[in-house]
Amino acid sequence: MNPHPFAPATAAASTRAVGAAPRAGADLGNACLDRALAHGVDPDGAQAAPTRALRGRADDAAFAPGLGRRTAAARTPPGPQIALIGVDWGPTRVRAHAFDSHGGVLATRDSARGMAGLANADEFSAALDELLGAELDDGRAPILLAGMVGARQGWQEAPYAALPADADAIAAMLQPLRFRGRHAAIVPGVCGPAVAGFGIDAAAAGFADVMRGEETQAMGVPPGTARAVAPGAHSKWLRLRAGAVVGFSSYPTGELYSLLLEQSLLGRGLPAQAWSERGFALGLDTARARPDWLHQLFGVRARHVRDAAPAEELPAFLSGLLIGYECLAAQAADPGEGEIAIVGDARPAAIYAQALRRYGQAHYIVEGDTAFCRGLWRIARAAGYA
Repeated sequence: MNPHPFAPATAAASTRAVGAAPRAGADLGNACLDRALAHGVDPDGAQAAPTRALRGRADDAAFAPGLGRRTAAARTPPGPQIALIGVDWGPTRVRAHAFDSHGGVLATRDSARGMAGLANADEFSAALDELLGAELDDGRAPILLAGMVGARQGWQEAPYAALPADADAIAAMLQPLRFRGRHAAIVPGVCGPAVAGFGIDAAAAGFADVMRGEETQAMGVPPGTARAVAPGAHSKWLRLRAGAVVGFSSYPTGELYSLLLEQSLLGRGLPAQAWSERGFALGLDTARARPDWLHQLFGVRARHVRDAAPAEELPAFLSGLLIGYECLAAQAADPGEGEIAIVGDARPAAIYAQALRRYGQAHYIVEGDTAFCRGLWRIARAAGYA
């Protein structure tokens, strides 16, 4: 459910964006970030870093495969020329793409049968069978699946590739999958010391971080980009080098937002459907001015019970606090120069763009489906699947 249905859902006209269609599957436990919708105007006239605009060409298979709109039916009849079926399986949605021999997308289907609603391998198999259908699948093309399908609670657990992870390293660890006698496999996740590659001693990281799905998107980020963020329930900040993920760190920002707003005293009595650009900007500014984040979170409750701020502003204020602390912590851990690629659906990507603009950080948006398709094609080529 999206508690801000009336907020604008598009990025600023100045946003540089690669790709055009929203992604269905990756980490769509994106509860917080789906709620905190994007806004096109930097609030309150803050000094902002520009977000440049660049539209990817739908027919440019060498960079961004052509993508149709999210639909339950295939965009065009794929015919016999399918070279690969790519599946992006998230917690709440699953999306399948039919690729031609050049990496272009012939047709796309998606459904709401995500990992969280499936109990065993038979249910996963039936869900994929239903999703593919005659409109998408020729019954012969190899199949690569990525995302939560390879989690411990997924169809079949896939291993984690170690850092640094490029397309070759990921392809070498594909997990074979039995499905209707097809040539099929699951893309591994990636595991490594948290913030490895960020100039911080890996031994001081405290734990080995993990991700599934974002590694495939990372393979589709335009060459030359050194840093990327994939907003979500568990946002990932990635360090990239020569087409490989060399470090990353995770922030459970979206999940924490949902828990606090819906299940805690901090959010009790707040209008979940409300959105306020002023509240979001105040949250971002508070995060920058006051590093005592745990104390500042309680400020949501204190402002409410004292009527020190309009209740309609406080959900966005909470979102600004959490996203602000995330962005500031990630940039402190990896203060490199150059643009940050924001990889994801339009709504979370644009609100992260708003935060980075307010903090003066150059950035651009890569549409999540474009990154996934390009990245999966790279992995498929490295593995000999295409």
